[in-house]
Amino acid sequence: MKSFAAQVRDELENIEGESLQCEMAQSAGFRLFSKDNANYKSKVDWNLLPDEAAMRAFLRGAFLAGGYINDPHKNYHAEILVPFSSLRRDFENLLEGLGLPNRHVKKHRGYAFYFKDSEIIGDFLGIMGANKSMLDFLTIKVEKEDSGNLNRKINIETANYDKTISASLKQIEHINKIGIESLPKPLREIARLRLDNPTKSLAELAALAGTSKSHINQELTKIMKLSI
Repeated sequence: MKSFAAQVRDELENIEGESLQCEMAQSAGFRLFSKDNANYKSKVDWNLLPDEAAMRAFLRGAFLAGGYINDPHKNYHAEILVPFSSLRRDFENLLEGLGLPNRHVKKHRGYAFYFKDSEIIGDFLGIMGANKSMLDFLTIKVEKEDSGNLNRKINIETANYDKTISASLKQIEHINKIGIESLPKPLREIARLRLDNPTKSLAELAALAGTSKSHINQELTKIMKLSI
């Protein structure tokens, strides 16, 4: 199965219908950012980038020459290696002109410009023209977020259930310590309700008794104090 990085590359390499200006800009981006470029004084020829379409094409060429993107199922990371310090400032200006951040780190003889924010990576793919990959990326992002939200919900519900059981066991322990028949009648009814429903929350006990949660809590608190 083709990797996500390979999918993005294939899509970018097969974009059709570009103007001659964009084709020249993409070629220039690829040439400057290629590992075969040995000219450490390389600079961007801004005459080749008269508009945003040409800038996007240049960025696409730069990515094809020295870029990489991770599988979004694993983590969010895309980067482009800028081979020389002479190109760093030009590339910062390019990214700024396209509305992209320019975070980077020193890497080998050049600089790795990287994106880790999922929203930015989605924009980055769209700006380069990888529209199908952008949609796939955003779909995976939504699925991951939905899965994460579900897991958090399950964890919260599990934690709440554990708290309910723990509190119930303590209440039952105190009821048994006193002896249910030794309790005043109003408290005896609440105690019996708790003994018969050991896994239910206070809200659920209140619903069964036709009263409020606070009332159930108050009565059980009285029972626990009586056993001390």
